[in-house]
Amino acid sequence: MSQTDINRVVRHTRRARTLGTDAKCDECGSTDVVSLVKATTSPVPTTTPTPRTRTKRTGTTAGTAGEPAPCPTSTKATGRTGQASAPPRVLCYEHLLIQQGKATVEAHHPLGKAHDPSTVGAAGNLHRALTDSQEDWPEEVRRNPHRNPLWWVAAIFYSLHDYLRWLMQRCHAIGDILVKAGHWAEQQGGPQWWVAAGIQIP
Repeated sequence: MSQTDINRVVRHTRRARTLGTDAKCDECGSTDVVSLVKATTSPVPTTTPTPRTRTKRTGTTAGTAGEPAPCPTSTKATGRTGQASAPPRVLCYEHLLIQQGKATVEAHHPLGKAHDPSTVGAAGNLHRALTDSQEDWPEEVRRNPHRNPLWWVAAIFYSLHDYLRWLMQRCHAIGDILVKAGHWAEQQGGPQWWVAAGIQIP
């Protein structure tokens, strides 16, 4: 294992520890540690009931006149409105963006900002994965202070490698999804569902 591989494993292990055991997105089930984040929800206003005064009516009534009724919970009764923080949820980055009302496609620098200010649109989870992979590039390629053209070309190949690796890691899962989709389509439209749907197969 190279030092680059070790650095990547350490980086991802530290991140996984902050997320908890078997962390996955609450919305889509993604387990990609690079794209997962802990999302805190807005505090929920809670009102602690104001204690009522119990009036002594008969000898069988417990307590004395003016004695406050027992608080129904162990929380100290203050009659004030507080904030009850909901536990943080684990979300993938794209679902975090949705929760925040932001676009799920972001501007990615495929060659790194040090080489080229040009950007391409990338889905949020992919953007985080590719940006994380750039941390594994040699430092001289990531920074390239003197605009060395050979390091610029090296960035092109590193960038291509990172995207293809990300895609290869998901090819099998994509195939499984298509198999399930094919079974569903046959149930809906028969063995040749594409004919009924008017789709021409070349």
